[in-house]
Amino acid sequence: MPEDQHLADVLVIDDEDSLREACSRVLTRRGYRVHTAMDGETGLEAIASLQPELVLLDLMMPEMGGMAVLDELRRLSPGSKCVVVTAYATVSTTREALRHGAADFLAKPFSPDELCSVVERTLAGHTYCLEATTQDNLIDTISQVVEELNTLGDELQDHPDQGQRARQAAQRLESLVSCLKSTDRPQ
Repeated sequence: MPEDQHLADVLVIDDEDSLREACSRVLTRRGYRVHTAMDGETGLEAIASLQPELVLLDLMMPEMGGMAVLDELRRLSPGSKCVVVTAYATVSTTREALRHGAADFLAKPFSPDELCSVVERTLAGHTYCLEATTQDNLIDTISQVVEELNTLGDELQDHPDQGQRARQAAQRLESLVSCLKSTDRPQ
């Protein structure tokens, strides 16, 4: 890829230096133009000036937390997509982040492949909740994730290190369940 071409502008907002650097290194190798910010306030300045296609946003940062940044992101750069990055992924946290406009989430720790997969899927517009515009689509998506969990479960017998992948898939399933519960359905 020529130096002046890139897949997308990605902004990584996280107070952990090592995570920012690792994400930057991995995504730059994949052809993304990566910018970083060490806190929410610096991140908002970068959002306003860069208008990135994607923001990777840590939820738990000192002073200005990720939810506050997420709210401002919608105002400053409505076209930007956001993936919430957190070590504290729960159903309620996921639901709140989705309500605030997050397209997806990534639970720490994650592998380079998991990072790239979420970035590619989100930039392509394929987020679990946004894909599932009808209850049938949502159920189909849940079925796919359950299938992935079952496959990973089989792999666990010979490869205990696959447990992390299974937990990540389970977290995505929890996110889908949250979406299903918050979706308006005809009675």
